[in-house]
Amino acid sequence: MLTAEQLENLNRAIRQGDPHENQYIRVVKATEQAGLSFLAVLEHMLAQAVENAYRSESAPANEPRSAQA
Repeated sequence: MLTAEQLENLNRAIRQGDPHENQYIRVVKATEQAGLSFLAVLEHMLAQAVENAYRSESAPANEPRSAQA
C-alpha cells in the first residue's frame, strides 16, 4: 500500500495533468511525476477495490451505495 505522502503526491500530479487526456495515460504520467512505480500504484488500487468490495458485500449489487442505510 502507498503511504499518505505518496498518495498526496500522486493525487497532486493527477490534478496537474491535462483533464482532456486519456485517464490511463494521465495516471501513468502522474505516477512517473510522483516518482512511483506504476506497479505499486496498480497494487494499491487493486487492494482498495478488494477492500471496497468486502465492505459492500452485504449490500445488493444493483443498489447505489448512497441509497444504503
